[in-house]
Parts: sequence; structure tokens; C-alpha cells
Amino acid sequence: MERIFRHIACTDAQKVLCAEFMLIGAAGHWWESVSRTRTEEQQRNLTWEQFKDEALAKYFPQALRDFKESEFLQLRQGNMSLTDYERQFEQLSRYAPYLVDTEVKKIRRFENGLRPEIGMIIMSHRFTSCREMLERAHAISYQRTSFEQYAQQSKEFLGKRKWSDQNKNRRNWQNKRPDIGIRIDGTSGSITPCPKCNKLHMGECWFGKNVCFRCGKPGHIVLNCPEPPKKKDDDQDQNKKGKARVFSLNQHEAEQDPNVIAGILLLSNVPVYVLFDSGATNSFISASFVTRSNFASVRTNNELEVSSPSGKTLCTNQMTKSRKLEIDGKILEADLYLLEMKDFDVILGMDWLGLNHATI
Repeated sequence: MERIFRHIACTDAQKVLCAEFMLIGAAGHWWESVSRTRTEEQQRNLTWEQFKDEALAKYFPQALRDFKESEFLQLRQGNMSLTDYERQFEQLSRYAPYLVDTEVKKIRRFENGLRPEIGMIIMSHRFTSCREMLERAHAISYQRTSFEQYAQQSKEFLGKRKWSDQNKNRRNWQNKRPDIGIRIDGTSGSITPCPKCNKLHMGECWFGKNVCFRCGKPGHIVLNCPEPPKKKDDDQDQNKKGKARVFSLNQHEAEQDPNVIAGILLLSNVPVYVLFDSGATNSFISASFVTRSNFASVRTNNELEVSSPSGKTLCTNQMTKSRKLEIDGKILEADLYLLEMKDFDVILGMDWLGLNHATI
């Protein structure tokens, strides 16, 4: 009724008469009883604000209003889904309109009640509209739920699987798409310990042959080898050429490609939304996220050309190095190229996955 009166030019007397007409049953009897206590002049001069005050005092007393306001101030997402939390927020915010009378105040109040793993990521951005903030929150919530489902499936699968079947059923992660989760293991992945020397290496084992482990020639050891060290990673040649690729740069592309897994981790003690992408040759971090988090970055010697799913080529010559990434209870370092990304803070590609022997 209040909203209707805002758009109609009515006097206070007309507003009161209209409201009286709408009162029926017990409410109508109550108003008739109250009206009999006034004189005709008092009734005729009754203002709209006086009418609202009396109606609120009867059906929504101050004690109840204070209780509902306190309920809004204490509202937290907890175990609620994001949709249920949003619905509760809209309902209770009516009892404390002064706390949400601007977009910025409404955004901050909503962020404060989110679960920490979602709220800390949302608060690292500076949204100017509630719609934009809600879209981002729902995207993070959806991806986090998917990641937890993958992790649960992985736990159940590995629990039922016998140890003797691991080698027989080992997957070639470069040719098959991941479907359950990420595991970091110092001795697992595409390289297994040599049964002869129990070391991680590829090719022929020279243990016990009295030759240099670097060049394979007799007469000296690695410390005195005249030949320069060989490059360990193919991606060093790739960086020299300055070519790279990434398969998913935003949420839509990630949803279309089951070859990726997303989750929330800590990077240098800052929550980040991470995409594990075995189709990406290198690892990247959002340039805007680096700026917001005050991470130090350095200029590389060569410019890296990154091929994106849309066919565009993005260029970067900035990198943030030795970032501490916490995953599965371990602290691992990551060197990340700066790249403009829409929905993800970090993309971990094959350079990082291979270096840390990650099994997908």
C-alpha cells in the first residue's frame, strides 16, 4: 500500500480512508475500537504517519522489530546453500533498511555473511553492483561444489581400489582426460623410481657402470664433467621460443572441457580460485589479481605468446615467482605468468603439474 501511495497524489486523509477500507476481520474491529477513543476533529486530522505508527505498534511492536533487525545482523550462510542465504538476506534486510540503502553497503553486508572460502575471494574484488557480485559468488559456489564432489568420488574410488591393481590400471594422463581429482606425490606421476638405483630418471640406468651420470663417459664423475648440464624440461625450449597455449580462460570454457578441475587454495596465504588445466603448457595468474594482492612481479627476458581457446593470441612478459601454494597439506612453489583472465585467479598447467608429479 505504501508503494501505491508513492505513485498517487493523495492527501493524508485520503490515505487513511483507503487504509481503513482495506482492514477486515480482527484488524477492522481493532481500528474501530481505536477510532472511538478520538474526537471527530482528531480523527479528521489523523496523518498517514500517525496511522502507520499505530498499526506497527499493534501488529509489529518495537521489540519484534529489534529482534528481526538483530537476526539480520547475525545472518551467516553457514550450512545454507548460496540461494537460501540470498533469500534469507533479502527477507531480513527489510527490517534494517538503513544498512542496505546503497549498492556498496548491501554488497559489503552480503559478503560479511558468506562462508569464508567464498567470502574471502569475493571481498578481494571491488564490485560496484550487487548483480555482478552475486554472479561471481554463484560461479565460485558452483565450482567449489563440483570440486568437492570430485574429491569425494576420488576418495571412494581409491578406498575400494586394491594396491595390487594400481600399476595395472595406471592411466596415461597425457592422453586421457582426468575425471576424479588431483594428488601430489613425490614419487607418483609419469616418472617412477628406477628399480636398480631407486632414483628418478629417464633412459638407461648407469648405476654401477663407473661412468659419469651426466655424459655417460668413463674416467670422471658429474662434479668434474666437462660437458654443460642438459636441459631438464622441454618447457625451457618452449619458453625460449615464446610459444604457449591454454585451453580454458573463463568459466564457460572450463564447463565445456572436462579435462580441467577447479578448486579454492591458498597462494601466499591468499585464497585463490585455481583451475588445474592439463591442456595448458604453462601456468598463469590473473594480472588484476596480482595488482589487488600486491604480489611482486618481474619482467622476463622473452615475451610469451599464449594461444587461447577463442583463437586469439595473448602476450605476456611478466611473471611472479616462487609463490607458495598450499595443496593437500603440502607447500609447493609456483612461477606464474601474468595474464588477463575473467573467472579464474590461477591456472596451473603442465609445467607445474609435471614438475610436482601431479596425478589427475
